[in-house]
Amino acid sequence: MKRGIAVLLALIVLGAGWLFATLSGKMWRLKRTSIADLTVLSISSPQDTIVFQVLAEKLISEGRFEEAATSYSTWATAVPSDSLPLQRQGEALIRANRLADAVTALEGAVSLDAKNTEAVAQLGYALYLLGKTSQAEERIDALLNTQPSNGSANAVKAFLFAERHQFNSAKTALQKADRSEERRVGKECRSRWSP
Repeated sequence: MKRGIAVLLALIVLGAGWLFATLSGKMWRLKRTSIADLTVLSISSPQDTIVFQVLAEKLISEGRFEEAATSYSTWATAVPSDSLPLQRQGEALIRANRLADAVTALEGAVSLDAKNTEAVAQLGYALYLLGKTSQAEERIDALLNTQPSNGSANAVKAFLFAERHQFNSAKTALQKADRSEERRVGKECRSRWSP
């Protein structure tokens, strides 16, 4: 009987330790927290980037793109040297169809970190959607010159080719984007399930 209680207590302590002392436990808790409570947490802990990420993901999953962009904007203000919140804000603004604002956010991300290739690709996409195809192509070509297998850039390049009715080139660019995505997913799975 004493042994069973000791085992039960050990399991409770281990579970509580995981829940409150590890990053995965924190993520588990936050993903089960309401949007209202996450909003309060983001205001009270502006440096806690995980709260902003989970909040914005929940808002995006509900189609509340402008609110997600606002959340990313607050995160960007709290961590002004990080390009990721501006990149994510730009992506949310694209989905909210606020393209000029998306370009501004993405240009801010690129100015903070020129090596943020996803921000460059998303900037090219936003410029393309605004009808600024020459500027979009300039950004995308510059990125593809340094990273020819970049999936996001190849996807945008496919749009640019299709607009000019160069469908074979568009198909080739999409195939490169697909291969890039397959490699990314494969690498992610290997890192997650490898011993």
